[in-house]
Amino acid sequence: MVSTSACFQSTELKFNDQNAAVASGRIPASVAEDYSLELPIGNRHYVFSVLSQVFAIPEVSGDADALRTDIFFKKEFGGGCDLYGVSEITVNGTVTSEFASSRCIQGITSDLKATSNPMRYAWTAKTCESLIVSKPTRYAAAMNQILTGWSVGSSQVQHRPSPDTVKKAYGLFFQGRDPDADEVAALLQLGATASNNDDAWRLILISLCVNPEWQSLI
Repeated sequence: MVSTSACFQSTELKFNDQNAAVASGRIPASVAEDYSLELPIGNRHYVFSVLSQVFAIPEVSGDADALRTDIFFKKEFGGGCDLYGVSEITVNGTVTSEFASSRCIQGITSDLKATSNPMRYAWTAKTCESLIVSKPTRYAAAMNQILTGWSVGSSQVQHRPSPDTVKKAYGLFFQGRDPDADEVAALLQLGATASNNDDAWRLILISLCVNPEWQSLI
C-alpha cells in the first residue's frame, strides 16, 4: 500500500450545486456562480479517538500503539502537531516525550489541514479489517457495546442483527447521527448473506467502519 501512495493525488471532497440551481430556474445558465461546498473532515485526532472508543482500545496497549502507527502518525489524515507542546520528562534515567502525540514526525507539520483523499480511506480500510477480522478481542469489545454479553461464536437468536442493534452499531461510528430506514435495511440485508452471527456482524461492522462518511463533521 505504501508503494502505491504516489499514484494517488491528494484532493478535497467538494460539492457543486450550480447545475441544480440552473435546472430549477434559480439562476440563469449564463451566470457563473461558485456553489462549491467543502466538506469538513475530522483530522487524525478525531479518527483515532472514534476508533479507540468503538473498539475499546486501552490507552496503553499494543493495539493502541498499532492504531497510532496506522492512523495517528499518517499525514494523510491531517491535524497539526505542536513542536513546543511535546515536553520532556525523565523516566528511569531516560529522557522521553511527555506528550508524544504532539511530536512532529513523518511529514506531520504544525499546520496540516485534514482533507478527503484516497490514501486516507485506504489506511482506514486496512485498519478496520485488522481490528474486526484479525483481532478477536477488539471485535468482541465493539460487539459488547452493541449486544451486552456477546461472545465470539455466539449462535443465539437474540444475537442476530436486528433493526435496533444495527442502529447501535451505526451510532458507534456515526456519533450523534441516526441511520435512515434504507441504511438500516441495507445493513440487515448485508448481514443476512452470512451463514452465522459472527460473519454477519463482521460484514456490518466492516461496512460501517470503511464508510468515509463517518469521518465528516456534518
